[in-house]
Amino acid sequence: MIPDAARHAARCFAGFADAPVLPNAKGWSQVPAGFSGSAVYRVVDPRGGAWSLKQLTASASVSHVKAIHQTLLHVRRAGCDWVAGPNHLAGNPAQTVADLGTLGCWEMTRWMPGRSYSDIDRFTVSPDEAAKVLVAGCRAIASFHNATASMLHQNGPAPSVIDRIKRLDSLSSSILSTCDDAGDKIRTLNISPTVAPELLQACHQVTADWPTFAWQIRNDLEQRAGEVTPLQWVVRDIHRGHLLFADDAGSLSTAAKPTVSGMIDFDAMRLDTPAADLARWIGDFLFLAIFHGDAAADIAARFWQAGLAEYRQICSFSHQQQTLCWTLVRSSSLISLANWVDWILQQRRRFSAADSAIAQRLVALNQQWTVVRQATDR
Repeated sequence: MIPDAARHAARCFAGFADAPVLPNAKGWSQVPAGFSGSAVYRVVDPRGGAWSLKQLTASASVSHVKAIHQTLLHVRRAGCDWVAGPNHLAGNPAQTVADLGTLGCWEMTRWMPGRSYSDIDRFTVSPDEAAKVLVAGCRAIASFHNATASMLHQNGPAPSVIDRIKRLDSLSSSILSTCDDAGDKIRTLNISPTVAPELLQACHQVTADWPTFAWQIRNDLEQRAGEVTPLQWVVRDIHRGHLLFADDAGSLSTAAKPTVSGMIDFDAMRLDTPAADLARWIGDFLFLAIFHGDAAADIAARFWQAGLAEYRQICSFSHQQQTLCWTLVRSSSLISLANWVDWILQQRRRFSAADSAIAQRLVALNQQWTVVRQATDR
């Protein structure tokens, strides 16, 4: 059932003045909750067009969201029509956020077609199939960056590096004690049996590797923090779930060259290094290498090289940026794993996402860190 707030919000946007007001309007549905906790609905206008209606989180800056919307409109005008651009308010083309007071602030973006790679059985996919999707994603990311660079481009230290140093320092003060007696803590907190074993494995991994690798990673980040690098609007959270691919044949694996049909979810967008997007996207594929035993290191290197090579077909990417990118992959892999331990056991957060999604995320992060830990510098 669609709540009143969502139906009222939808009617604020262009094309929805005559939208159905029934709680169960045809074609309208709630999207399964993700990790952010935002309420998202698929809504259909009277002409049959599908849109994504999202309630902004309480911490979201409306002015920043509007700046993101203007950037997305610029990117679409530059030819990236697979980017989920915003709708504007009815009768007010300059406004893209509906403020309903106590009912919250809302945005509406195009509902993009296709399937994400996270929908595929990634445990059986071949390296060749994964590489095709990874490369197609890098091509789309490069096109996005090419468009945003024409809007705003400056130089400076990478904010993502500074953020990681701060988070690493924060975690270092408590993460090992958080992992102490993890099994007892997991039982005391009544953690779901779906999540519990993966969380315990994450605790073991952090306990074993944090003392050795955290300081190494911090040293690498400190070196990168002193460098001046190109900055522009980037997505920052461009993972396998946020790029959609055309799937006309029913299986991505049958496509000789997968085609990106949608890029979604821009909540994390800001000015930062393009390396942040490549690190997020390529890094999200590295864990697949672990399923190939002794060939894991070679497959991970192949993913890395293929992704960068494709990106460079459209955008320049210096050796300095490549080194920065690998530093971000390495630091994010360990920090992300520790973050989940901290969020669940220390901060005692609860997530609206399904337990199975949380467990799969922990599995992927454990495996990604295992691959990255064993890899040499890129």
